[in-house]
Formats: sequence, C-alpha cells, structure tokens
Amino acid sequence: MGGDNLIIKAALLALNKVPGLKLGRFRLVKLLPVASGLGGGSADAAAALRLVARANGGALHDATLAELAPQLGSDVSVCLKSRPALISGRGEMVEPVAGFPSCGVLLANPGLPLATEAVYAALRAEALAESARAPAERLDFHGDFGALLAYVTPRGNDLERPAMQLVPEISDVLAALLALDGVRLVRLTGSGPTCFALFAGENDAKRAGRGLAAKFPNWWIAAGALGV
Repeated sequence: MGGDNLIIKAALLALNKVPGLKLGRFRLVKLLPVASGLGGGSADAAAALRLVARANGGALHDATLAELAPQLGSDVSVCLKSRPALISGRGEMVEPVAGFPSCGVLLANPGLPLATEAVYAALRAEALAESARAPAERLDFHGDFGALLAYVTPRGNDLERPAMQLVPEISDVLAALLALDGVRLVRLTGSGPTCFALFAGENDAKRAGRGLAAKFPNWWIAAGALGV
C-alpha cells in the first residue's frame, strides 16, 4: 500500500530516518468524511508516528517526531501534540493554548468533498514574506468560555469565500447552524466544507445536532465536547 496514504508515508518516513524500525501493520477505521477540512489525514499521520515510536521503545525521540511531522503536511505538527494550540508559519510553529475551556461543538458537512488544494488555489493569496512568519502568540483562557468567544469572534476564516465559490452548499450549512438554539459561534472548519458551531456545553450541542439531523438527514453531523 502506498500512493497518497499518509499513514504509510509516515511509517516509511520514520523508517528512512531510523533504519531498522519495526513497523508492523496498521488498521484504520475512518469516521470522518473524506476531504472534509477536519485534518483527518494529518491526524492519521501523526497517530502513525506516535504508534511507530511506541512500538520501537526509545528509537524515535520526540525531537525526531517533531522534525518528521511537517514533512508529511502542514497540519501534522499540531496533530502530533494532540492538544489545543495556536499555529503559525505553514503549520510548523505550534504554541499550546493554556486553560482551553470545556464547551460543546457541533460539526456539519453537506456530504460533498472539497480538496484543500482547490480552495487555496481559489484564494489566490500572495506568498507570506519570511519576515511575517512570527511565532504564534501565547494564549491562556483560564477555562473561561466567554474569553474564548471574545478572542475568536472578531476573527474569521479567509478560506470561507473561496470554499463557498467551489461548494455553494456551505452557505446553507452555516445558515442552518446559526439558526440553532443556544449557538454561540459558527465558522467554516479549515478549508471546508465542514462547518462547526460552539455551544456552552456538550448536551446543548448534542440536542442541537439531533434537531439538525432531523431536518437534514443527508448531512454528516457529529456533536461532542472540546477542552475536556
């Protein structure tokens, strides 16, 4: 198996870095839609690196994993740490976020794939100058959901416009999420087409998710908690 499979790429990259590693076999149970803007492939790659490291004792150090992660994709570094973080650069600079509050999250996808490359191509953004690649700021929300909302609300997603040009149904998802009871914030996730809504608690998100699923049975919808 090879090609574009990030799990295999991660394992072979680790083996190339440290010859003689034991790789074994991988079994993936895919729960996320393909090309959904949720970083599923990046999370798979990060998990593969952690599994290879665990299976080989001290042969792969944390510093080595951190070196390999950005070679697999811009989101793999933050997935490797697997904790709330603010990222900058092309994704290789990861600053942990302290005191991330517990809250509810609802994800909704219209059932349409959207390639990240296509969205960035449609954005037509100029390359970021090296002088502008400042490390991410350090944040501490002290467990305060209101503080998280105050920080995120003024900040949008620059990929929303090009994503909606490619998949107009995203606007329907955003509108449906905004209409839910108890919703506090709605945004596009990454490059889309999945969108997310934040709620004060997990039960609020799950209740809203059940109502949304009843109205849009063909959408992929999932609810859960953040910061726990």
